[in-house]
Amino acid sequence: MPPGALRQFYHNANPCSCCAKEKPDGPHIPKIATESTEEATRARHEELMADSKAWFAKNDYDVKDVVFMNREEVESIAQSRSESIIANWNLLRRVLSTHEEVIRRRWMKKTRKQRQMILRQAFPRISKEHNPCFSAVMIGRARGQLPVECMSEESIYWPYLNLDDLSLPKPFLLILNARGRNSPECFATADFSSLSFGLVFQALPHLYLYGYHMNFNSQREPARYAILTPATPHDIGKDFSRLNSTVPGEGLHVLKVQEKTMEFLLAMSGIILHDVQGLLSSVSQSPSLPEPPSLLLGFDQTVGEMPSLSDIAAEAVYRMPTATNLAVLGELITARVEAAIDHIWSLHQDPGYLTDTARQLSLHCKDYDFDGKYFYRPEKPLPAWSAIRWAICIAIANVDKWCQIQRCFQTVLSLKGDTSDDVVNHDLHDWPRPYVEALVILSMILNEATLIELLVLRDAVYCSPLTRHFWEEDEMERVPKAVRNSRVSFLTPKQDYKVPDDLLMALFSLLTMAGHIQERPIRQEIEHIDRILSSDSNQRAKIAPFTLDILANVQVLQEIQYQLVQYCPWLVHHGEMRKEFAGHIELRTQDSNLYKNKDKLIRVTSVVCGLPLREIEHPAYALFDYPADKRRTAQNVTQMQLAEDNLDGMWAKMNSGIQAILGGESLAEFLPALNFAGRVLQRTPDFVMQIPPTITVDQPSSAELFTHLQEVAATINGDFSPAQKIKLKTRGANTTDPVQETEESKAQDDQTVSKQVFSLKARDHKVFRALFYQPSQDTTLGQIKWYDFLHAMISVGFTAQKLGGSAWQFTPTTAGYERCISFHEPHPDSKISFWVGRHMGGRLTRAYGWDRETFTLTE
Repeated sequence: MPPGALRQFYHNANPCSCCAKEKPDGPHIPKIATESTEEATRARHEELMADSKAWFAKNDYDVKDVVFMNREEVESIAQSRSESIIANWNLLRRVLSTHEEVIRRRWMKKTRKQRQMILRQAFPRISKEHNPCFSAVMIGRARGQLPVECMSEESIYWPYLNLDDLSLPKPFLLILNARGRNSPECFATADFSSLSFGLVFQALPHLYLYGYHMNFNSQREPARYAILTPATPHDIGKDFSRLNSTVPGEGLHVLKVQEKTMEFLLAMSGIILHDVQGLLSSVSQSPSLPEPPSLLLGFDQTVGEMPSLSDIAAEAVYRMPTATNLAVLGELITARVEAAIDHIWSLHQDPGYLTDTARQLSLHCKDYDFDGKYFYRPEKPLPAWSAIRWAICIAIANVDKWCQIQRCFQTVLSLKGDTSDDVVNHDLHDWPRPYVEALVILSMILNEATLIELLVLRDAVYCSPLTRHFWEEDEMERVPKAVRNSRVSFLTPKQDYKVPDDLLMALFSLLTMAGHIQERPIRQEIEHIDRILSSDSNQRAKIAPFTLDILANVQVLQEIQYQLVQYCPWLVHHGEMRKEFAGHIELRTQDSNLYKNKDKLIRVTSVVCGLPLREIEHPAYALFDYPADKRRTAQNVTQMQLAEDNLDGMWAKMNSGIQAILGGESLAEFLPALNFAGRVLQRTPDFVMQIPPTITVDQPSSAELFTHLQEVAATINGDFSPAQKIKLKTRGANTTDPVQETEESKAQDDQTVSKQVFSLKARDHKVFRALFYQPSQDTTLGQIKWYDFLHAMISVGFTAQKLGGSAWQFTPTTAGYERCISFHEPHPDSKISFWVGRHMGGRLTRAYGWDRETFTLTE
C-alpha cells in the first residue's frame, strides 16, 4: 500500500479528529457552550430549567423533531410503567419459584410449530425474523423508502422477541429464567442497547427533559422503581450536551421495553400452565422449589468445543448480563498478537506461503499509484508485485494494531491490580483517574481498529470476483465523499439486487456505513452475517477466505469492545465518549491513535512500495517458485534454494531501506514484536544423492565347496567334521534418509514446554503427520480436513471456540500448556492446503515445541 493510500486510509478511519463535530443528519442539538464563570453557568441552568424549548429556539438550534417534556409528564409515565413492571415481575418470580421445571419440561416437548402458536397468542404482533430491522432495511431499499418507514414498533423496541429465535427450545427458557429471577434494573443498560437499530435509523422519538437523571431501583415501592433526581449544573454541562442522550428520555424507552417484556413472559407462563387452576393466586401458597440447572451455553464435553462468539452474541440478549472477565479477554488478544507475528514470520521464511497469500489478496484489493489514488481493474487481479506489497503492508499494520491493543490492555490490567474489585459498583467519580484514562484509550483504539478493518472489508467485498457484480460501478469513486457523510453507505447494491432475498449483501452495505462505531449495531450485523453463512452454503460460497478473515477480526474487536462497555457502561453513550472525557482531546490525538507512530509507519510502507518492479524481466511468482510440496530432487532443491535467496534478498533490501528512512532504526526497533533474533530461518540444505547400499554375494572357492560337501556327507553318515563355519548373508539393510529436511528449528526462544509424547489413534495421528510433513519420509502428501484438525487438537487436550468469520481459538486444558493459539478455517474448500498446513505446523512448533516425534500411533 503506497504512503499516499495509507494517509487516505487513516484520514478516513480516524474519528478522533472529528469527535467534537455533530452528526450532520437527524434531529439533534449541538453542544451547549460552557461558560467559564459560575454565574453564567448558573444563569443558563435556570433559564433551561424554566423553558428548555424557548432557550434552544432563542439560540437558533433546530429542535423541530424533539419532544420537550416537563417533570410532571415524565413522572406520570414513569410511575405508571414502574407499577406495571414491578407487579408483573413479582408475579413472574413467584410462578418460577414453584413451576419453572414444569414450564421447561412442557416447552421442550412441544414442536416448533406449537411454540410459534403459543408465542403469537401471547404477543399477536410479534416479529417473525431474527433481527427484524435488517429485513426492514432491505424492504425499504426495494421500495425506495427509508428504513424507518418499514420498521414496526415491535421490531424497534423488542427485536429479541421474534418467532425465529423464541420458537427454538432454549431462548425463551433463558429469558424467562433471567428476567424472572433477577431484578429489572439489572437489564436497564442491555434494554437500551437493544434499541440500537432505532437510534441509528432515527426511529425512536427524541424525548427531552433538562436537569434530571432517572434512577432505577426495584427495592423501593413499585411506584418508585424509576424516579427522577435533580442533576447539578456542573454535571449537566458535561452529561446533557445532546438532547437525544438525556437520561430521562432513555429511561422512558427502557421502561417501555421492560413493561411489555414482563407482560409477555407472564402471558406465556399462563398459556403453558393453562391447566393450573388459579395460577396467579395459588403460587403464593405453594412451597418454593430449587432453581433448575442452568441452560447457558458452555463447554460441550461431547465434542470438546466452546460456544462460538456468534452463539454467545445471539444468546446474550436472553440471559442475565454477566461480569466481564478481563483475563479471558487478555488471552484472546494475546492469541491474535501471536497469530499476526507468526504470519509475518512465515511471509519472511516461506516463499510458497508468501505467493499463496499474495495470490489470494490480488483478487480482493484495489491498486494504488504512488500518489495514493486508487484504480481498479474489474476483470484482472492485482499485478504480482503489487499483491506482494499489499500482503507485507497489511501484515506489518496488523502486527502494530494488535500490539497497540495489547499494550493498552496490559496497562488496564496493571492499573486494575491497584484498584479495588468493587469499583464497578461505584460512581465514575470514585474510579482512579489513571484507570479511567487507560479504559478510554483502549476503547478508542478498538474503535479505530474496527473502522480500519471495515475499510479493508469494503475493498474486499467490492473487488472480490464473487461479489463484484452486486455493487454499483461508480461506488468506489464516491467513497472519499461518502466517508465524511455520517449515514452514507460505502457499498450500494445494484437495483437488480435490491430485493429482500439478498439480505447478506444488505448487511455488508450496513457494515460499511459511516458514522459512530458504537452507535451502530455492528455486533448484531456480524452475528447475523455469521448466522446466514453457517446456515446457507450457497451464501457462504459468495464469500472469499480473505473476507472471512476480516470478518473474524471485526467480530473479535467488537466482542472486546462489548465486554469493555459491559465492564464500565459509563464509558460510551450513544456511540460517543461521555462528555466527562471531553478534556482528553489532546490525549486522544497524541496517545490513543491506532498507530501511535503513524508517520513512521507511513514511511515504512513507502519502503515496501519501493521494492523493484522486475515483473517484466522476472515475474514475481516465478521468482518465488517454491516446490516444497514435491519430492526432493536436485532440480527441486536448487529451485527452492533460489526462491529462498530471492526472498532473503527482498527482505534484506526492504530492511536496509527502512533503516535508512527511519534514521538508523530497524523494523525490529520500530516494532519490537518483529524482533526475530531468537528464531532461525529454515533453509533448504544442498541436495545429497542417496547412494543405494552395495549388496555383496560371496562366491565360494573350491576348498569351501569341498568342505561343504564333507559337512553334508557327515550329516548323512553321522560322522561330524570339525567346527562348523557359520556364514550370515544380508539382503540389504534399511537406511535412513541423510537429507536434512526444512523443519522448524527446535531451538526457539519461546519453547518452554517440556517434551511430551501423545499416543493417538490413526485419525488424529494422520493429521499431525501431515502438519509436520517430511518429503523424504512420506511418499504422498495427504490433505487435512478441517474437522479432522479440530478433532486432533481436541484429542491432545485443547478446547475449540469459533471466534467468528473463519477464526478459531484453541485453549489448552492440560497442565504445562498456558498459551492459546488461533487458526483460520479454510474456505471455500474444507481441506487445509499444503502451504497453510506447513504454516500451522510451524506455529505449533514455536508455541508448544511439537514435531513429528511428539505424536505416536496407538498400538
